[in-house]
Amino acid sequence: MLGVKRERSKSTYGNEDQPEYNPERQEAWKLAGESAARAGGRLCPGLGVGLEAGHRGRELSGRERSAGQSAGLRGAPRAASAMSALPFLLLWALPQAWGTSGVGDAAVYFGGYRSSFTRDIKDFAKMLQVAYPIELQLSAGCEIHPGNTSENFLHVAYEGREVVSFQETSWKAAPEAPDWINVAITVLNQDQETRETVQWLLNDTCPQFASGLLEAGKSELEKQVKPKAWLSSGPGPGPGRLLLVCHVSGFYPKPVWVMWMRGEQEQSGTQQGDILPNADETWYLQATLDVETGDAPGLACRVNHSSLEGQDIILYWGGSHASVGLIALAVLTCLVSLLALIIGLAWFKKRR
Repeated sequence: MLGVKRERSKSTYGNEDQPEYNPERQEAWKLAGESAARAGGRLCPGLGVGLEAGHRGRELSGRERSAGQSAGLRGAPRAASAMSALPFLLLWALPQAWGTSGVGDAAVYFGGYRSSFTRDIKDFAKMLQVAYPIELQLSAGCEIHPGNTSENFLHVAYEGREVVSFQETSWKAAPEAPDWINVAITVLNQDQETRETVQWLLNDTCPQFASGLLEAGKSELEKQVKPKAWLSSGPGPGPGRLLLVCHVSGFYPKPVWVMWMRGEQEQSGTQQGDILPNADETWYLQATLDVETGDAPGLACRVNHSSLEGQDIILYWGGSHASVGLIALAVLTCLVSLLALIIGLAWFKKRR
């Protein structure tokens, strides 16, 4: 954790101007560690705002420390540099594409926390006599809802097990967290400065940042690409059995529904694989069904996707594929043709 005050968010962080520990908090950690050691437990170090998705702590060599400093892990000199240390996978997500207003302070915090996260873990590990490797995972974010309302979350896991979450204004132990985590919770909640910073990041900065991203990426996020679908057979599961495979590819956005059907009845044996990315940023999925060879006729794969606008794709085993809309159109055309034929015959007989 860092003892960075908010008014310092506009200052520069060079190698000589690193955020420092709050001495009172550091002493509290020391006492908590001694208490946990006496209790035979292990205190989870670094349960502050480490803005990393995960961290495997270990002792760094001198070469690694030097490389980390040259890579910017010792802090960013400006807000823009701090933001550049964060990975943006899409061009429209870059702050330069939609402006950095309102996120400059957060950028400095990101850079500051990133610069000292490894150092914090190392120091806490020594203080609490925790053996390497140490694995911490953090999941944090916010959801934007209509009406400018939002929900946020922050969860921390230690060795793959959730132990702490931040709720409203304080840290809370997870329901099944080990007993020793209560010592860490006490210390964390004594740090009012960091708690206020976390509230600010979750309640103010994250929704503003997310709203900016949604606006900047509107055309990308709302684009619709129709799927292509085809059928094949996989390796036979056994004598007299057939593995039907329904391939769906090239669709965007990611949510899709694929099911093997017999008429309007869903086949419960349908197995869906993972939705995988294509090189063009669309998605691919396959759904399989293990059946007896004689049961394959009459089966069909049905695909529902937002880009189809309600006209599901249906692929018939042993036949061609069509959409529900095309089927309805074909039926309607046949009915109109039949009606025209009947009227024509009646008119012809009347004329005679």
